[in-house]
Amino acid sequence: LQGGYYKGNNVSNAVVYGFAYQMFIAINTWSDNAQKDYKKNIIDYRYYITPRYRHYLKNDYKTSFETGNLLDSVQTIAPYNGMGYVSGTQVKRTSDNSWVLDLKLRVTRYKDSAVLMDALYEYKIRVVRTAESIQYNPWGLALDGLVSKKRLKTFV
Repeated sequence: LQGGYYKGNNVSNAVVYGFAYQMFIAINTWSDNAQKDYKKNIIDYRYYITPRYRHYLKNDYKTSFETGNLLDSVQTIAPYNGMGYVSGTQVKRTSDNSWVLDLKLRVTRYKDSAVLMDALYEYKIRVVRTAESIQYNPWGLALDGLVSKKRLKTFV
């Protein structure tokens, strides 16, 4: 990476993982109010998600809102017991411009001081290169959607 541009197809797995990890957590962390924060995050991080994934997130927000899953809760996401490191096996290049990676993250949702949900998930996430302006997206990468989501363990 030099000045925001990659030389050829030389985007390291660590860069792809770091980007996806930071953006996925940022979009899905709701520190004040899930109903407001989730919608705001979709807008605020729009340069880091493809139109297809943005459409999915908007539909997910609508469904979650209509079913009462957003309430006035807050949500945190964090790696679980050292599962946030990059070993190279979490990232698989699927073409010159796309990758699929595994993120194992602990998701905890609270309402007031009560824990509503606490579980470990494995997310398979697609990342692609984007032609977005370096002014808006210095990574040159975008989240392109969930390939799958699997609950590995439930704490609460």
